[in-house]
Amino acid sequence: MWTLLVISVFVVAIGVKIISTSISKKKRCTVEVWAKIVNVKKVKCYDTGDYSVPSYSYWYNGTEYISKTGNFMAITPHEEGETVRIRVNPDDPKDIYDPSMKDTSKISGSFTIIIGVVFFIAVLVKILNSISITIK
Repeated sequence: MWTLLVISVFVVAIGVKIISTSISKKKRCTVEVWAKIVNVKKVKCYDTGDYSVPSYSYWYNGTEYISKTGNFMAITPHEEGETVRIRVNPDDPKDIYDPSMKDTSKISGSFTIIIGVVFFIAVLVKILNSISITIK
């Protein structure tokens, strides 16, 4: 039973990490550049539908990069060949953030936290019930 309690805390921690990574990415990526969408990969998710994950081609400090945002389950309004403004991390130019993309990381992280908390409460109630039964 205690193992399930630890697992639920771990699930909450994963949710917090997903959200904090998303927030820190916005803070890290501070330099705006123009990027061209060179590829849009379609990803099939049977429970939630299809998603598009774009690859961006852009120049930073005289070097061309091709990168993806790395967002969890990226949903994008972009089409191949489109030019958009993105933000680049000056310390790691392959690390990018597209402000026009819907940020599903916060939604995913919040959902994970809620599941972890509900599971934690359910396990805690079960543990407390078993303790009170043992005492009687």
